[in-house]
Order: sequence, then C-alpha cells, then structure tokens
Amino acid sequence: MATYTQDVNQPYQTLEYQKFVTLGGSEYPAITAVKTTILDNGTEVSLSSIYPKTAVLTYLTNADAISVSLSASNINVNLTDVETLLNAVTAKLDQQLGQAGVVAIEGTSSAFGTFTTFQTLTTTKIAAITATNSSGTSVITNYELLQGFSFSAPIQGVTLSYGAALLYK
Repeated sequence: MATYTQDVNQPYQTLEYQKFVTLGGSEYPAITAVKTTILDNGTEVSLSSIYPKTAVLTYLTNADAISVSLSASNINVNLTDVETLLNAVTAKLDQQLGQAGVVAIEGTSSAFGTFTTFQTLTTTKIAAITATNSSGTSVITNYELLQGFSFSAPIQGVTLSYGAALLYK
C-alpha cells in the first residue's frame, strides 16, 4: 500500500478572515485525516491530510474602561463599569431596524410618529415628509423611489403619493 501526504490544510476561516492563528507545540498536536481509496487496478492508496489546531484572536478595544484589580487574597471587579458597557451595547442593539416596531403605509396614506428609517416596498413617490433637524427634505418629493430604497433620519411624518413603504421606529 502506498501512502501520500498532501499539503497541510488551513481552515478556510484562516485565509478568508485572518482572525485565526495556528497553535503549535506538542500540547496542540495537528489532526491528521486519512482517506483510503482502492483504485481500479486493486491498488490501495491512502491520502493523509493534516489540519493544524487554531485559535481565534480577540482584541478588547477599550480595556481601560473596565477596572479590575487582583491580589492573592482578593479579586475586585468594578461592576458599574461592566454595567455601563452592557447598557451601551443594549442601546445600540435596540437601534437596529424593527426592534422598536414598524409601520407600513401604501397608496396615498400617511404615518406620523417618531421613525428612524424609511424603506420602499414598491416603486414609491413621497407627497410630503417631515424630519427633525433636517433641511431640504422636500426635495425627495420630486423623485420616484425604486423598490428597496431606504434612508435614515429623525422622521416625524410621511405621506405617500403612491407606492408602499415601511417606517421603522
């Protein structure tokens, strides 16, 4: 029986994302996969592929925002800092489209309230729009907006000339 060793295989994530690092040393041995094939002439051939073990690289961008002190007898983690960071992350997640609700309008209907994003479902034309801290919003009423068009602004109200749209709170 003949044995052949192919090239060392890197996981696709290593090449695509560059966030994995290959671990070396005897404590992290590579995994070898062996595939045995019998050829038409009856010869048995084994191909082995070597897959190294990898680890994900992680970087904490604002490590100074978390206070941690260590000693042989005491571990103290300032939970106020951790809660502040978690609240900031939660607030960002709440801003994702649709998390606070959505209003659908069509034809010549209107919607009023506090919205963050406008998205067309069909070819749409806006008759009127109001947005806080914004100027020149009436210019958008001059155009026919294609399906899938969206924009974000502090929107208070929209009236359609025709079409269908979603307004995200």
